[in-house]
Amino acid sequence: MKKACPLMCVRYPGPPESLCNVEIVPKCVYSKDLVLQGPQPGVHERRSLSSRKSLKAFTLDQIKKKIDDFKKENGDLEKKLASWEEKIREAKKQAETKREHKVSLAEVHKLKVRIPSLPELCSNNRSKSNELLLLLLLFLRLIDWLM
Repeated sequence: MKKACPLMCVRYPGPPESLCNVEIVPKCVYSKDLVLQGPQPGVHERRSLSSRKSLKAFTLDQIKKKIDDFKKENGDLEKKLASWEEKIREAKKQAETKREHKVSLAEVHKLKVRIPSLPELCSNNRSKSNELLLLLLLFLRLIDWLM
């Protein structure tokens, strides 16, 4: 069985006859910028109008609901953070793959520069084979001359 939250009379500065300066609020946990303060039983609080606007009364259920909301928001933020971390890992992998591809293309280009093309190889081989043929002919002539 829940106890009903007793009411507390909060008086604000002003003429004592004026009812507009009296506010009836549940006697519960008070919070100013989410710093919880317990009410002092039997003591009427006097506050200025500016502090009345910044001071809010919270029931225990409202605080529990706010905590649950923060937990849900925190869970959502953790999910978003995990997805962004995954995206960052994927981007790093793609950047590494791209860098490796550029390096391999540079190596292929260097090899292409070092290795002569097929027509160049053929022309070089022809000239060498022609030289060998000439040497062979000279050698044969020399043998003929000696005999």
